[in-house]
Amino acid sequence: MLTFGLPANPAVITGTDIAWSVPSGTNVTNLAPEYTVSFLATGDPPSGTVRDFTTPQTYTVSADDGTTQTYTVTVTLVETASAPSSAATVTVTARSPGR
Repeated sequence: MLTFGLPANPAVITGTDIAWSVPSGTNVTNLAPEYTVSFLATGDPPSGTVRDFTTPQTYTVSADDGTTQTYTVTVTLVETASAPSSAATVTVTARSPGR
């Protein structure tokens, strides 16, 4: 597995463990992550398949030589920083020395 997640939200792949953090409030019961694998390798289920990530999900990558590797994806909901509800304006007036 070379990459996993969504374009704006990639997961971290460590060996055969994939940790995917998504914003709190995300409906994890129907996520359709995309992934890439090496040339001539295939993945099951296919990239973009909708899955329920309330529990860890497995993906199997099969190489051209017939070997397989199973990856376990765990999704974690994380709080995201929110923008301030209002902005303050600060005005600075420069004075010449001696005035």
